[in-house]
Amino acid sequence: MVHNKEEAFIKNGEYGMTYKGELYSGKYIKYRDDGTFSRVVEKGSYKAGMRDGVWEEHNDKKELNAYGLIFIRAQYEKGSYLDNLKNGVWETYKNGELSGKVSYLRGKENGPAEYYYDNVEDRFSGLLPPDSTSPRVQSKGCYLNGDRVGFWEYYNKDGTLSFREDRSPWARNSADLDLETCTIR
Repeated sequence: MVHNKEEAFIKNGEYGMTYKGELYSGKYIKYRDDGTFSRVVEKGSYKAGMRDGVWEEHNDKKELNAYGLIFIRAQYEKGSYLDNLKNGVWETYKNGELSGKVSYLRGKENGPAEYYYDNVEDRFSGLLPPDSTSPRVQSKGCYLNGDRVGFWEYYNKDGTLSFREDRSPWARNSADLDLETCTIR
């Protein structure tokens, strides 16, 4: 919660924080109070008014599942900021289970990425046993400056490869791209 002594600002597209007129440095926690309980929405730290270091971001969404039931999907992201930009590996969780891992460099997707099937939905429908918690890869590939590059692999729910897609701009050189590390061999 931003109090009267704190002031959030957006300048030149960058989000920042001041405290008593100075650029804020230190720990930060933002809560949402929905009347029944308080919940952490954001948690991290600022350095000279910019997000810096490890951050956690929570976002609840109402969704309609395959059976027409409305449910709240708790989404949670964890990763690092450097100078107000996502940097390093960011993990996304939905309903407490890993749904994706994406590498960032200076605010853009750069490096390996993996996205996972929703085990909660599949356990509910009976496609998975109730105790199944291991993430199942839905797709994986590489990003370069926010664009998907090289070969992207897409998998069936049983883990078998469904198809491979060759993405521009490295379409001609994709065989030289290591999918695991997103480096040229």
